[in-house]
Amino acid sequence: MASERSNQPEGTNSQQTISCQALIHTVCPQYLKAGEAEQIMKQFDSCPWLEDKQVLWSDVRRKQAQDWADHRGLQTLTTVMGPLMVSSNPQCLRKSKSSSAWSDYMKGASLIFAWRISKGSRTTVLTPPPPERFHPDGLTNYQDIEEPVLKGRLGTPTFCRIFLVHPTVQAAQDYRYQVWPVDCTDLWLTTFGNNAISMHTWRTISKSRSKFLIWWSNKSLFPQLTEV
Repeated sequence: MASERSNQPEGTNSQQTISCQALIHTVCPQYLKAGEAEQIMKQFDSCPWLEDKQVLWSDVRRKQAQDWADHRGLQTLTTVMGPLMVSSNPQCLRKSKSSSAWSDYMKGASLIFAWRISKGSRTTVLTPPPPERFHPDGLTNYQDIEEPVLKGRLGTPTFCRIFLVHPTVQAAQDYRYQVWPVDCTDLWLTTFGNNAISMHTWRTISKSRSKFLIWWSNKSLFPQLTEV
């Protein structure tokens, strides 16, 4: 079995600095104000952050994803956001934002969450089972924002392996297999076969949503970065 230890090399401080600069230039001002981004990053530092124990999800019910993570001592974005997600807490900005502005705020938080995860060695993503697994429109927050960041689209190498779990398959709720950088989907199919595959009804995603990757690829980002 491959080691779970990170393959991240020594002496990556300058790369981390560039990556952090890229994060700030990307998330601000499209999704967050600078102060909001700083507040979220400080919250992640203090929550406390459990290395390699974060969970992302795509087209799984929010409550199911949160319950799955809670029962296993893992952290979702809601977990690490803490008081920033509690409407009654004065630190939470939800009441002061419109629905659209709050949606942008959460996209920014998702981006920072994925960036922080990418500094580790692995993460878990909850999805429907094969054969499709991901929304055909490709516009979920995971597909459009989080996965690209996990795969190094902020311009610096990432050593974070991505594992999938399919919690809607009762017998497979604790079966985790790697899909990136090595795709081990065959292991899941060999273990559970077609019996575990069911038709998934995909939720409707607004076609007016601006695709993050298109905006990102057109932004003159990396020439602005400097090593410190």
